[in-house]
Amino acid sequence: MKSLLLWLLSGMPLLAQTNSIKENLGPSVNTKEDQILPVFSLDGNTLYFSENATTGRYEIWFSQRNEAGTWAPKQKAEGLNPPTDGSKYVFAQVENDLLLVNGWFEQTDIGWVQSTGLSWYLPSQKRFVRLDIPTLRTQAKGRFVNAFLHRPTKMLLLSYAENERKDIYVCQPENPSAPWTELRWQMPERLPAPLNSEFDDTTPFLDNDGATLYFASNRPGGYGADDIYRSRRLGDSWTQWSVPENLGFRVNSNYSEIYYCIAPSRDFAYFVSYKHSYGSGDIFMLRADSTQSFPDIKPPPRDTQIDPLLPMQAVGESELEVAKYKANNLVFLIDRSGSMKGDNKLPLLKSSLKRLIGQLRDIDRLTLMSFADSAIVHFSLRGVTQKDSLYALIDSLAAAGETKANKGLELAYDYTVRNFVEDGNNEIILVTDGLFSLSTQDRQRINANRRIILSVVGLGNDGKALSNLRKLATGTKGSFIHIQNHETGTEALLEEVKSRSRR
Repeated sequence: MKSLLLWLLSGMPLLAQTNSIKENLGPSVNTKEDQILPVFSLDGNTLYFSENATTGRYEIWFSQRNEAGTWAPKQKAEGLNPPTDGSKYVFAQVENDLLLVNGWFEQTDIGWVQSTGLSWYLPSQKRFVRLDIPTLRTQAKGRFVNAFLHRPTKMLLLSYAENERKDIYVCQPENPSAPWTELRWQMPERLPAPLNSEFDDTTPFLDNDGATLYFASNRPGGYGADDIYRSRRLGDSWTQWSVPENLGFRVNSNYSEIYYCIAPSRDFAYFVSYKHSYGSGDIFMLRADSTQSFPDIKPPPRDTQIDPLLPMQAVGESELEVAKYKANNLVFLIDRSGSMKGDNKLPLLKSSLKRLIGQLRDIDRLTLMSFADSAIVHFSLRGVTQKDSLYALIDSLAAAGETKANKGLELAYDYTVRNFVEDGNNEIILVTDGLFSLSTQDRQRINANRRIILSVVGLGNDGKALSNLRKLATGTKGSFIHIQNHETGTEALLEEVKSRSRR
């Protein structure tokens, strides 16, 4: 636990340490316009992307990471946007002074002319150098060509529609030891099934290992219009691939997710989502290991009725009216040990917790952690907006392992202090069905943080355990809540928060 807390207290921002919920990059990058195709500089401190301009064409912008680790207000990349009728995109930075971009560009007596293809761009010289890829221009038929360049292998991945649907292709250099701008390219080779399908497969990103390919597809079995998938190359050739796996609800939604990439630092993945955006496509970030850390749930059928597309800040009317209820800083510490399997315990908790989350506001702070053999921080949010993702994560909680709640209590206090809201309700809510005793360190921590309430939710029908939990809550001046059935339990957590935050 000591080493875990030292890691948590290192210099990283709070959200960067914990979140398995995707986070909108915010108004310094995203607007009501469409933002797509996030691409990193080699050092990871510059983020290139394209934005739909008022002309209807996409233009290249960039944002730089500041000292706080957040993204500074975006700027237009003037040299990358010659005045043509076509859209502009950056696909890769391969050297400090070399970018891969879309289009062939030519400056004539009457101005700039842009046509289908790919080019190198040298910023210091403000010069474009064409990539000559056999058959690409005739196969693409003037349509948009998406590209990704894998620097370690110098392999070029393309996606375009030769006919009606988009497929992913690989293009190899004939002279891989040559400088980038002197590479000669072979004909694009369409990747086989099961990677490509009878539907659109596009926006490829090949990970550093040269074997794991992320891409977007609208094939059946997904969550929405386009989902992000992952497939692994089997062997050294490009002709055998594993069956693509959907990255799950932490990335995908009932709208579209495209343009997945992993930052050079390897800590975060970035992608475009049309859910919880400011109006159209926005760039989001998510811990890169979040698609592997927790169990997934199955997507709903494609014909499931979906809610209308709302801006990220649009929130339904809450029972917690701001004029009547102060801001909340809630930390849930949930027992997910094996004993929670019986007596409908977890389903009762999930129902009550989702009811509460449905009423929380963007002024509230919410942290969810669970414990069994070890403590896990699932997310810590300042502003509760992406509720469908939270519901899905809560539904995925499963019971297994031993009960070691003390491992989580120290962590819960740490997060409550970090997110502390002056003149607000700062409350830890411990949820368990078992006996729980405070250690000397626990009591010292409680005494040192008297402005933090420790309440207890008891589940099940073990009289001895429930009596113990009631004494624990009373001794810490918190509430004791016994959730026994759906009729009374669904409202229990919301009523507790109302009583604590009422002005």
